[in-house]
Amino acid sequence: MNHNRLSDLFMALDFEELREISKFVRSPIFNQQEKVVALFDYIRKRRTRGWSNENIFRKLYPNERYDVQKVHQLNSNLLQLIEQYLAWREWKNNGIQSDLDLLKAYRKKNLNKHFEKTLRNIHSKMDHSPYRNETYHQSNYQLQKEAFLYERERGRTVKFNLQELSNTQDIHFIADKLKHACTLLSHQTMVSKDYDKGLLNQVLNTVEQNPDLQNHPAVSIYYQAYCSLNNLTETSSFEMLKNLMDSHIQKFFPSEQRDIYILAINYCIRKINSNVRSYFKEVNHLYKKGLQDGVFIEHGILSRWTYNNIIISGLKMRDFDWVEQFIHSYKPYLDEKTREDSFNYNLARFHFEKKDYDTTMPLLLKTKFDDLLHNLGAKTMLAKMYFELKEWDALDNLLESFRVYINRKKDIGYHKENYMNIISFIKKLTQLQPYEKSYSITLEQQILSTQSLTEKEWLIQQIHKIAS
Repeated sequence: MNHNRLSDLFMALDFEELREISKFVRSPIFNQQEKVVALFDYIRKRRTRGWSNENIFRKLYPNERYDVQKVHQLNSNLLQLIEQYLAWREWKNNGIQSDLDLLKAYRKKNLNKHFEKTLRNIHSKMDHSPYRNETYHQSNYQLQKEAFLYERERGRTVKFNLQELSNTQDIHFIADKLKHACTLLSHQTMVSKDYDKGLLNQVLNTVEQNPDLQNHPAVSIYYQAYCSLNNLTETSSFEMLKNLMDSHIQKFFPSEQRDIYILAINYCIRKINSNVRSYFKEVNHLYKKGLQDGVFIEHGILSRWTYNNIIISGLKMRDFDWVEQFIHSYKPYLDEKTREDSFNYNLARFHFEKKDYDTTMPLLLKTKFDDLLHNLGAKTMLAKMYFELKEWDALDNLLESFRVYINRKKDIGYHKENYMNIISFIKKLTQLQPYEKSYSITLEQQILSTQSLTEKEWLIQQIHKIAS
């Protein structure tokens, strides 16, 4: 099968979309080329079996000499049609935007009664909308803009809504700027890169000087989220963020609710990384509340990384009964392709934390983890078990194979330093003797001062066991 933009797009379409596109390409408003319809029908039938340019040409031009340019042109035409359909579908499913476009059309045609009725209908829809997010304020600005243009074109200078137009534009811009500032700040932390934040300082000053702006959840939530992430030592913004989430989270789209929860969780994780261990409780609470609000399941799927993180948070709280129930209850929500891998890995982690090594080890040894991070985590668990069980030969062999595995992986990124440090310190632990008090202190200081090291707590526990 030819792999190109058209074939990739076809494979991404579901049954309902294909059914609608079949009608779309047959509409003379959008397409008047019979060959494009024939091409769509041919590819649709062969979608799971594959096709080639030669097969297409023989099917559509049976009595002509092969000309690949004709096929390329048809492919291009069909691709454009499907792209138009996808854009139309997004527009159709956005009720307010389609209403606003209709309002604009009535204004341009000077259909005053139609315009005013549509204007009232949009106002009513927006008043009854449960959402008060950035998209709501964007729509409100567009609405005020259309109302202004309508009045100006009719010469009604007295009725100009200039103040409303200015206010709605400001709220939309400020909410949008703060939302993206949170994204930049979170990403900047991950990749150690500084971004030019443009007018952000002016926006922050404006919010601080105009407290009424924080009456809008789209402004207040992202403002407090940004302040939290930008200043870890100050906790009042985080407390305010939690209160705002309790009061206003339902005023955002589900995908936005999830992003807001993740912003709050990221703040807690950064506090934990700063050795404020009490924030494990906050993380656990946020994950449980998010599950209750249904924000972590999108299109029926729970991300395996979210699944992992929720389990880690529960294990940190030693809430074993809840974790075990969660592992099994939410397994069906995992993507089918990675479901068993994620389930077995986390079940092994659960039994490992309970010190039930007889159950943990077979789970890890029998499972071939295709995911890199699961594989690294599984090897780390095995190394810790071998150390605690004093199986030194098995530990030596594992640490060496672990080192070779890491060096061979080219896509491991910043994880390489962390896992190399884990291997190095476990090796040092095997050489530590109970009577070496000064070396124990030195080793503990080395562990604490190492930036990229996720197993500090366990390593220090082992030093204390050996030294005691």
